[in-house]
Amino acid sequence: RQRQMCIRDRAGAGPLIGWLRTRIALTEGRDPGSEGITITGGSSLGLDQVCTLLAQPGDVVLVESPTYHYAVRILRDHPFELVPVAADDNGLRIEAVEQALADVKRRGRKARMLYCVPTFNNPTGASLSMQRRRALIDLATREDLLILEDDVYRDLAYDSIAPPSLWSMDSSGIVLRLGSFAKSLAPGLRLGWLTGAPALIQRIAGGGVLDSGGG
Repeated sequence: RQRQMCIRDRAGAGPLIGWLRTRIALTEGRDPGSEGITITGGSSLGLDQVCTLLAQPGDVVLVESPTYHYAVRILRDHPFELVPVAADDNGLRIEAVEQALADVKRRGRKARMLYCVPTFNNPTGASLSMQRRRALIDLATREDLLILEDDVYRDLAYDSIAPPSLWSMDSSGIVLRLGSFAKSLAPGLRLGWLTGAPALIQRIAGGGVLDSGGG
């Protein structure tokens, strides 16, 4: 019990986590729960923690193409074998994901995860259609493929409400979602969060970096 309390403390300040849970539940219709969210030092640190704790150097990682160039740099730092997956005006092409997975399997490998920016993609601005969102989650569930959803642009919806996050639609625990205050509040405020399956979130919150350096 004491260790669980320590992990929750490292997950971030209680009032901030409470506020985020309330806001996420209100805007997305799903409460991540106290075990399903952790605060990060910005989305970049969150991405790096996921790569460090949930994958190994040399793992195959599918990457939406085009995508955020700094994220690609972080992925390469680990280093992974990156496989680009084509997108169009409606976002990531599901048949391209299926083809990439099949090609990886033919080489006797398994894709560890998929990195994508399904809402207001950087640099294209395109958002994944609802039909493709459902299809991607179904495919990832069948293939046991972890989806790393970079959702930092969600609050930049001006003309309409942003589409639901993949995380909010996922019932299998295969989506880890990155959020950040950098785009909605202040770029210099290196503060973000991760939502996902409690087992994955608690592994990150209990990792060595936060244990040593503080929450």
